[in-house]
Amino acid sequence: MQKAFKVFAGIIYIILTFIIGTSPASASTTTSFTMSPMYEKIILNPGDSYSSNFSINTSPQLASDFNYKIYTQSYYRDEDNNAIFENIDGHGQMFGWISIDSDITGTLKPGEHKKISFTINVPEDAPAGGQYAVITVGSDTSADNAIGGVNIQESVAIAYTIYAEINGATIHDGKITDVALPSFIFSSDVTGTSLITNTGNVHGEAKYTLQISPIFSSEKIYTNEENPETKLILPNRTLYHEIKWGNTPIFGIFNILYTVEFEGITTSINKVVIICPIWLLFIIIFVIVAFTGWIIFKIHSHKKTLKNF
Repeated sequence: MQKAFKVFAGIIYIILTFIIGTSPASASTTTSFTMSPMYEKIILNPGDSYSSNFSINTSPQLASDFNYKIYTQSYYRDEDNNAIFENIDGHGQMFGWISIDSDITGTLKPGEHKKISFTINVPEDAPAGGQYAVITVGSDTSADNAIGGVNIQESVAIAYTIYAEINGATIHDGKITDVALPSFIFSSDVTGTSLITNTGNVHGEAKYTLQISPIFSSEKIYTNEENPETKLILPNRTLYHEIKWGNTPIFGIFNILYTVEFEGITTSINKVVIICPIWLLFIIIFVIVAFTGWIIFKIHSHKKTLKNF
């Protein structure tokens, strides 16, 4: 019976390996080309003309030439922080100010590199505050693009994001509404959470830092002070963020300082955090209960011995 089970399991393993190894998804279309850099933050004045560029690079593994097309879109974030391509609250006008100075369609050979140039012409009456747009480079599905011999049947696109601040009556403001750390962790990474609302009219950068030391020591065993996590928050948006301490030990008691900064506001929480896996907690409870029972038994036995005397 056991031998039959092993044979059955082996067959299932081979089938799954074959399916996973030969699935079209393994020829990831997202590797057909890359973009560098991926975004830009700039400050502009009404009436300015600003030029810049980025590069696209095709994968050397492409089985044929890569046909691309370029277009511009508004860019914003919804309440769940998902990217949307709409002109929200007037902050998405900039896509109409962008002109692509390179060919908007073209063909690249495998492993080829191309610089894409563009110009932003800011109107004289441009509103002060944040303006956001993306320049999207997508595969031209009307052509035969292929990677690793597998045809790309759906559009693959990468967006170059532009975060612009238009000078004038700009408002940098926000509020940190929640900063939290757990007191007890069973089986996951130490995670700090926060909510930040940007109440200004231009994007702002949030910074998140963790400092961790053992409970009976001031020596830091982890800190990201020199390289804090950062997130851009767009106007009129609230961002929920989690920062994790990777490689968390399975057991320990630590003193953790979690700090969040945004637009000159700093909020910190300092807490003692206990990390204990659930199985170890059960063992500890069992030992405590057993020890307590043993003590009660010994006391009862001692009283019984005295009574017999």
